[in-house]
Amino acid sequence: MRRRVAEQIEQAQQRAEKMTDFTDRLKALEAEATTPHDDVWVRVNSAGLLLDIAFSDRALEGTADQLSAMVKQVYQDAQRKVAQAAVEFAQQEMGDDIAGRMRGDYESRLGELDEDDDTDDYRDGLRGMQWNR
Repeated sequence: MRRRVAEQIEQAQQRAEKMTDFTDRLKALEAEATTPHDDVWVRVNSAGLLLDIAFSDRALEGTADQLSAMVKQVYQDAQRKVAQAAVEFAQQEMGDDIAGRMRGDYESRLGELDEDDDTDDYRDGLRGMQWNR
C-alpha cells in the first residue's frame, strides 16, 4: 500500500513538472505578422498581447483610417498565428483534451482558427512564428 501511494505521489510530481515545463515553453511562444509590403509589422506573445509594432515611412503616407485598418489586420493575423501555434504545441505535448480546451478559448476570442481566406492580401505577408528563448 505504501509503495503504491509513493508511486502515485511520484507520478503526480512528474505530471506537475511536465505541466510547468509546458507552461513555460508556451509563454515563450511569439508570432509576428506584416502587411505584404512590410508597411506595418507586429509581434505578439502567446496571450496575443502586442509586444512590438513598426511602421514603414510609406505606411505613414496614407490616411489615419488606412493605417488603423492595417494595424488591426496584422494584429489579428499575429494573434491567430500564435493561437494556431499554441494549439499545435499543446496537441504535441499534452494531447487532445488540453489542445481542445485551448482551441475553444482562442476561438471564443478570435473566431475560427483554421479559417483560411486566400483573398485576404494581408495574410499573404505573414511571417512565421518564433520561440523567444
